[in-house]
Amino acid sequence: MIQVGLLTEQQKNELVGQQYTTDSYFNPIQDANGNWVISVEEIAATDILWIKGLELIEYIVKPQPEPNPKSLKLVEHLPKNNNI
Repeated sequence: MIQVGLLTEQQKNELVGQQYTTDSYFNPIQDANGNWVISVEEIAATDILWIKGLELIEYIVKPQPEPNPKSLKLVEHLPKNNNI
């Protein structure tokens, strides 16, 4: 079971693009239930106290849409570059 920190939408908006360590930025994502969450790694690496107190919940993966069959057919017709 993967644990993540639960955010409100306002908290998510405050964190988007904010740096928490050198070359690392908060990246809130939505789970399958529409909850905004951040990883426990992001929580552990920050000094922002309210983040340390976030409720931890189980992360439920958001299903990805199936690829569009029409776009897959386009890829089949692309020229192959044998020089790679």
